[in-house]
Amino acid sequence: MQMSKPQTEKGIWYDPHCGSLHIDYPSSCATRIKISSWEDGLEVYRYSPEFNIWVKEENVDPGIPLPLSQRSVADSTPFERYMQNVPDGVKEVLAPFFWRQFVLLRMMRQDTKVTLDLLHSNSALAFLLVCRGYDQGLSTEELVKLAGKKRKEILAFSGGLCCNSAVNILSKIRASNEKPIHEDEQTRRNCYLSQKTADQLLATVNDKKIMENLRHCAAIPLIALTSLKDRQMRSLQMLAFKDYEEKIMMKENTFREVITWESVWSDTVGLGNSLRVQNPVRVLSKCGSLENLLKMHDKWSVKLASRRRVELIDEMVEKYATSEFPKPPLEGEGAVEHISNMEQLVDEARYMKHCALSYVEKIMNRDCYLYSVRGPERATLEVALINGNPVMVQLRGVKNASVSEGVKDIVTCWFNRDR
Repeated sequence: MQMSKPQTEKGIWYDPHCGSLHIDYPSSCATRIKISSWEDGLEVYRYSPEFNIWVKEENVDPGIPLPLSQRSVADSTPFERYMQNVPDGVKEVLAPFFWRQFVLLRMMRQDTKVTLDLLHSNSALAFLLVCRGYDQGLSTEELVKLAGKKRKEILAFSGGLCCNSAVNILSKIRASNEKPIHEDEQTRRNCYLSQKTADQLLATVNDKKIMENLRHCAAIPLIALTSLKDRQMRSLQMLAFKDYEEKIMMKENTFREVITWESVWSDTVGLGNSLRVQNPVRVLSKCGSLENLLKMHDKWSVKLASRRRVELIDEMVEKYATSEFPKPPLEGEGAVEHISNMEQLVDEARYMKHCALSYVEKIMNRDCYLYSVRGPERATLEVALINGNPVMVQLRGVKNASVSEGVKDIVTCWFNRDR
């Protein structure tokens, strides 16, 4: 088959006559591929310059991102024009996937009913199946055949425990099909079914302790699985709270809500430790709702801030032999003042009515640095070092309220002044 020349500078073009997509990979790969249309079976061909022909490739995933929304034809990319003939129902179920999309697409083309049935009932299990199957070199026909088997048999093949309870846990996991608030690849891989999350899914269903903690949850956002670390459940206890679905799963941006409540949980645990509460994690796990968790956070914040200033300073000196905090990576300037000692932190926590006093250990370990913003309204800024570079982690007003655009502009200008 004679090859047509690419019609775009990037070497990616759509052939409207046969509905195929052509991709010229970078010169380092010296590879050209062609993918036939949905109607023609999504076959992958590699161009052989030696014989000037297209050679069919078996079980190949080009690893291309598949656009799942359609813009006007005039504005669409070659990828979008290629996907326009794929049924809308097929594209809809692919939305949560960031990895092995094309393998799933070929499975649906081979047997739409069997594949869609598995995707609709247990998308996480379907994802583990295609990841393991593709790595083992299974054909599309073999993957579809496996998709039609009993769910626990699919999980056993995919590397998980062969039991119904593990299958049920996977069926509750919800990946994000919305646009994350952060554009970086790391964030997307935490929100969507990706190469990284495949390992997290297997770690979850191969750990009986974790499954025991999750079995009562109605729904489990995929981003929450990133809290699994060294077998510590951390904030996963929140998944069992009665208002979890209402306050998190039903919100427009689930990812943002998970991150927000993760922060509330972590801060409240820190407050409990500062107050010397015996096993604060156990106490919080009995709150029963996110609303009660927030009430506990505010209660412990007030209680910690109400302690005498001299008592708080003396405790710090006893533990660290100083009441001064480490030098920050960025000096305060203008309206942004570095909180440099315990006395200033006590004043900030009392005025702002938040949990800044629980950050002492993090500050002394140089895990974060706090700043007091004095205009146009009061706010507290947290800065952390990530890979040696300062990063703004959070900016909060009184009682952890959101701040105005004016405050954000002042802080951003200060933060970028020497950059």
